[in-house]
Amino acid sequence: MGFINFLTAPIYLFILYGIAYLFKPRVTNRETSKYFIPALSAKFIGAISLGLIYQFYYGGGDTIAAYHNGGAQIWKAFLESPLIAFQLITAGSDYEGATFSYASNIIAYGDLSTYFVVRAAGLFSLFTFNSYYANALLFASLSFSGSWALFHSFHNLYPHLTKKIAVIVLFIPSVVFWGSGILKDTLTFAAIGWLFYAFSNIFLEKKISTLNIIILIISGAIILHIKIYIALCLFPSLIIFFITSRSKQIKNKLVRVLIAPFLLISAGFFSYQSVNYLGSINPLYSIDQFAHRAQVTAEWLRYVSNKQGGSYYSLGDTDDFSTAGLARNFIPAVWVTLFRPYLWEVKNPVMLLSALESMAVLFFCMYIIYKAGLYNVLSKTMSNPMVFSFLFFAILFSFAIGASTYNFGSLVRYKIPMIPFFLMALLILYDKNSSRHWS
Repeated sequence: MGFINFLTAPIYLFILYGIAYLFKPRVTNRETSKYFIPALSAKFIGAISLGLIYQFYYGGGDTIAAYHNGGAQIWKAFLESPLIAFQLITAGSDYEGATFSYASNIIAYGDLSTYFVVRAAGLFSLFTFNSYYANALLFASLSFSGSWALFHSFHNLYPHLTKKIAVIVLFIPSVVFWGSGILKDTLTFAAIGWLFYAFSNIFLEKKISTLNIIILIISGAIILHIKIYIALCLFPSLIIFFITSRSKQIKNKLVRVLIAPFLLISAGFFSYQSVNYLGSINPLYSIDQFAHRAQVTAEWLRYVSNKQGGSYYSLGDTDDFSTAGLARNFIPAVWVTLFRPYLWEVKNPVMLLSALESMAVLFFCMYIIYKAGLYNVLSKTMSNPMVFSFLFFAILFSFAIGASTYNFGSLVRYKIPMIPFFLMALLILYDKNSSRHWS
């Protein structure tokens, strides 16, 4: 990362702020406009900070590899032949004569999910003259677009909670930091925001348009392509959201009560079928393969941590990866994702920020239960489709990554897709006036 970064990054920062100020009046209103530029700035800071920490503190990592061993190779190919660069950007997993000398230097080549980041980094490199930090700013802009789309959707559903929604969607430190740089997490987080935006417009606000359908399809495809396990948890949750919210349109309370079991069974059936279908697309993420992958990951990370002193965590029953063993570890896996690492488990400054954030979330949960009472929390959860489906997604997703990651450093990155949804559910439970009528 040489002189080109110091030259190109400030130029792109100026250009991106100019575009932001141009679009701001079109995508904000009087209540939301004050958060637009600060939220974008937070993303820029997160992207630059991520690069600096990986460059000077860790001395390398995923984001640096995506740049040096990915986008930079496409830039080099472009200098030789724009056609070769185009072939690399659109390549699959096969090595071809013209691209071989470059593709063989791309570590992620052949891993289609990781290579998606390389494609984006390579494409951006053509316009940034292969500047890492200018690239990072473009990734941050994509992430911001998805964050703003998610914020816009939540704001439309609960406009009286605008300020609090802005905090949980736009300014959570771990989401800003891990969801802004040149990483898969940045692209998937952006896609999740746009997916929910289109879903909300089509199925909740009844704004069916070609544009919303295209956004829904493209964002869903990106999630499936990069991190299918997010889709395995998110898509069923949205199905449940749609079905339960439609039941609220029934005016007769007795009829709603009578059909409630049928709706829940239908939601469960469609959710199970969607999980099976997505698992058939990629067998590595099928239900049958989950336990095996969790065992392999746990054993490898335990070995590495013993050798290098890494941030490995245990769920207790780590030697039993049977279905019964995973069931026993369900609560510990969810807990570790939502509320750990603890302060005494911190081993570096990045983990300290995660521990403080997890502690704040734990205290918020305890405060809600204390103020509202456990019965009222459970009652509101079951009666509010958004709360129920968001908690369903958060718990299912937390179990999936908590039971298969076994490393705090990776866990803090992997869990950012569910954080806004989990906190939004808590926010609705906390607010006494959040009795949204789904009609």
